[in-house]
Parts: sequence; C-alpha cells; structure tokens
Amino acid sequence: MFLVWVCVLLFVSLQLLCIEGRIAPHFLSVGSGVGLPSAVKDKYHSTSVILQSMVELERTCKFLVRHEIEAIDPNTNSPRKNDAYTLTDPDVSKDNKKRFMLTFGVHGREYISSETALHLSRFVCEKTSATTGHVANIQTSKDSKDALIPPALVPDVTTKSETAPKSDAKPESIVTNMIETELDKSAFGSKMTVERLKEILKKTEITFIPIVNIDGRKKVETGDSCTNQRKNGRNVDINRNFQNWWNPSNAHPYEEDYQGPSAMSEWETNVIKTLAEKFQPHAFIDIHSGDLGLGYVYGHSSTEVSRHDLANSKWTKLVDEEVFGGKVWNGNLARMGSMPYESHGSSCDYMYESQNAKISGTWEVWRKPSFFGSSNSASDASSSAAAAKYEHVSVSLTPIKKIDEKIATSVDQKVKPDSSLSQSNLIQSPPVDSFDKELQSLIDSSVGQNGVQEMGLTKEDMQVLVQSMKTEGKQNQEIQTLLQEMSREQCFAYFNPIMPDHYDRTVKGFSYAILVGAEKLSSPEVIAACS
Repeated sequence: MFLVWVCVLLFVSLQLLCIEGRIAPHFLSVGSGVGLPSAVKDKYHSTSVILQSMVELERTCKFLVRHEIEAIDPNTNSPRKNDAYTLTDPDVSKDNKKRFMLTFGVHGREYISSETALHLSRFVCEKTSATTGHVANIQTSKDSKDALIPPALVPDVTTKSETAPKSDAKPESIVTNMIETELDKSAFGSKMTVERLKEILKKTEITFIPIVNIDGRKKVETGDSCTNQRKNGRNVDINRNFQNWWNPSNAHPYEEDYQGPSAMSEWETNVIKTLAEKFQPHAFIDIHSGDLGLGYVYGHSSTEVSRHDLANSKWTKLVDEEVFGGKVWNGNLARMGSMPYESHGSSCDYMYESQNAKISGTWEVWRKPSFFGSSNSASDASSSAAAAKYEHVSVSLTPIKKIDEKIATSVDQKVKPDSSLSQSNLIQSPPVDSFDKELQSLIDSSVGQNGVQEMGLTKEDMQVLVQSMKTEGKQNQEIQTLLQEMSREQCFAYFNPIMPDHYDRTVKGFSYAILVGAEKLSSPEVIAACS
C-alpha cells in the first residue's frame, strides 16, 4: 500500500510540472534543493551574490550606507557579523528623521523576500544616480558558481571618493503587485519621481538587513527539506524565537515552526536585537511570502488589540490605498487568512513590545496564484479578481487511472470540488482525533496554512497517507522525512514567483510600498495617532 501511495504522489508531482506548460517547461536543479523554473532564470540571485551585490552597490551609491552588526553565534560561541544597510540622505542631519527598520529573508525558502531588498536598493540608487554622478549598477560575484543564474554583465564599480560618469540607464518604473488596480494603468516610476524620492530620504532613515537567515537561504541552494529551509542552521524558526510571548511548547524540533531551546537563543534574533537597540526605529516591517497581506501587531493573538492599533491601521491603509488601490488585505497579523494563525515569539510583537516601534508588522508579499480564491487567502475579495488574470498559471490535477482507482478518485475529488463523484466511492479519512498530536502536526506541517499539500492533496488525503505509513510500522520521524521529500520540488514555487512578470510585480510593487510607507511616517495623521 505504501509503495502505491509513493507511486501516486510521484506521478502527480510530474503531472503538475508538465500540464500544458502552465508552470514551466522544466525545472533547473541547483544543488539538490532548488526547483527553479527556467522562465525566471535571469531573475533570482543566490545568497552569496545578493550579499556581494549589496556590498558593491554601497560603494557607489551616495544614499546607501553599510553597517556591520555583530552577535554571538551559539554554534561557535563566538561573535559573527551580518550586514545591515541604511537608505537616507547623508547630507541631512538624522536628528529629526523618522527611522524605519525592515528585515528580509527571515525564512530561507522565501527567496523573494531578499530579492525585494536588492531591488529596493537598486531602485533608489539608480533613481538618484542621475543627479549625484554615482554609478548605481550592481557588481555581482565574478564566480558564477555562486549564482543560481549567471549574473548579467555590469561595468566595473568605483569607490565613493571617485567621480563616475552618469549612468545612461533609465530607472525602472515601479508597478503594483499581483492585485489589479487602477495604478496598473500608469507607471509608478512617474509617481516616485527623483524629487519625491530625495524628499523621503531627507526625512527618513530606512535601515534593513537584506538576508537575516543566511544559513536557511543557503539550504535552498545546497539541498534540504522544505520544512528545514524555513529554519536557520540550527533548525530553529527565527520568527518563533523572540522573547515576547515565546512559547516553549510551540512545536517539536522536527516541525517547521520550532521555537528553539530558549527565547532569543539564536544568532539571527540577536542580530535583529542589536540593530534595533542601535537604530531605535519608529516603525518596523518583516517581509515574508506565502500569502498576500499587510499585517500589524499583534501576531500572538487574534483578539488582543495593541495600544497603537489606530496608528498601525492608519499608516497601513495609507500605503495600501496609494500602492494597491486599497485591495490588499490589511489588519491584525493573527487574523491574516480566514482562520486565526497565531505566531508566538514573532519579530512583529518583539519590535513593538521590547523595542518600542509603535508601528510594527509583517508584510506577506507573495501568494501562489493557483491558490487565489481559496478560503484561506488573506483577502478573499481581491483573490477572485486576481484569479481570472493569472489563471494561466493555475494548477489542476489530471485524473490518475490504472494505479488504484480509489486513491485516484480521492485525489481527483479533493481538487475538483464540483465533481459529481459520490463520497461513498472515496477512501474514508480516519477522524482527526484518531491521530496522536504528533502525527497531526506532521500532517498540518505538510499541507501548510492553505490546507492543501504542494501536490494538490488535502488534509484528509494526507491523513489517509500518514495512517497507511503508521500501519506499516513507520516511525513519526521517518514519516516526516518522507512527507518533506515528496513536497520538496514544489516548495520553491509555493513561496516564490515562477513567472517573470510575477517576479517583477512583486519586487517592484513592494519596493514602492516600502518607500511610500517611509513617506507616510511623516504624515500628520500618523504622527498624531502615534502620540
């Protein structure tokens, strides 16, 4: 029975990759962990290339400054550094500037997060280069083995002390994310003018860490399970390791949201702490993917309201209205999606409670288009409209025959709710309470928040699968490994855009949103709400 299940799942996985070319003709394998569609081979950057690109960009961009942030690495019990950067006008005193802090790449598998940090930096530097005389092109790593894709050729960079010729390249226009809005009809490049951008940089310091979870992001490139790609080098979920509402029994070590042995036990959380204590931000946003929404405190509770709920709401709505036409979900982070999803020990709550960032939230910048319109989307109203626009990348399953009719019928029925097949023909799922807590956690981890496993199987399907494995005497740890292996190839596509247009819309749209957010921190209504 188990071998039949494995054959079914492998066959389904191949079907998903090949159906009418709707996802991609084939996947390029980098290491043993990345399933990268060839359609976006010129878009994504490896971890080492992003880190090196930021260093080289800072050398030539007047408005970008690098800082080394140090914290103790528990693996070696010695100091380890990560780079943070600030976008601001260095000629204007920082005394009265608003301080906006962001973190990117907290979860390694959410590749698009750090890609957004890189694009934001490029956009600001290229947009301002025409008037500063500084070259703003990125110098990528010369070692192509470090890159997921061979980097584009770029001119040599100069140091800040040297005078470089003005770049002839036109700044890229900024467009919205996946949601169709009126702003799609005009280029955001014309809205974020040089004058407006420079005014933002005069009034604001935008400080950020491009890649928080360096070790976790490298797992995507060297090969690891989808679950472990979320976590850091010690297999701890950084976004469950912060001290506020840290839950010692949140998850088991093999689960994707394992909170760590103790609060603030990880190097990455202490890097964020060190930067926050030094920078003392007025506002903080953590950039993630896997959904589409603008969430703010609290993450640990769907019912508790923060002391600055009005300020968070006003600021977020101002960003949403200008950038997305008011069509992206925004609200209490724990309420993102149709079911409450409480995150204990999150950066969002930590920065608000412990670091006094009166505006603090988490932005989810990408949701897989095939899940538009699902009941678990952050914004059901906008999902249905977006689904029609992007249905060319939606995923459906081809019925499987001549393997096991009951299994095939069950799979087909679950992903096609309108089917007229009778429930009596399906394999009946064992009731949830027949599983111990540990096994149920395995299933929940496999299907994710949307309730559908990467290959289209629902929670009920996975219960049947897990029960059959258990009946055959397999231990929970072995079952977890098998589930991870089955979904690994689809992991990248679930958390990251795999079409060039979707990639562009995401990094450009949310770069624009970050700049608008920085600008709105100085608006009278937000200042009044924060007082």
